[in-house]
Amino acid sequence: MFFISIVADSRLHTMLFWLYGDLSQARYASLIILAPALIAASLILFGLAKELNLITTGEEIAFQLGVDVEKAKKTCLVLVSLLIGLVVSFSGLIGFVGLIVPHLARMASGLIIASSSLSPP
Repeated sequence: MFFISIVADSRLHTMLFWLYGDLSQARYASLIILAPALIAASLILFGLAKELNLITTGEEIAFQLGVDVEKAKKTCLVLVSLLIGLVVSFSGLIGFVGLIVPHLARMASGLIIASSSLSPP
């Protein structure tokens, strides 16, 4: 990072800004690539909301209520990892701020979004 910041070459400075997270190069054309993936993954994750809420009560309880815990966890891990990679590839590390701040706010407020029914499927 030190060498990148002291070099006069503008390409290296561009790389440094991307590492810090730079939205100056953001274009609406990028949404054509990002939007379908974000919408599809969001819909899949929204479909898993009940299972994820049950998992927050404990994996054993969720399993007893009929949730395939390992499958739900792996699906979420893969989807969220792909989304993070996609967003960060376009915006730089600033994307992590958008991922971390909501979780910190949720933990600070103690808010857990619960489904309307915790009954077994």
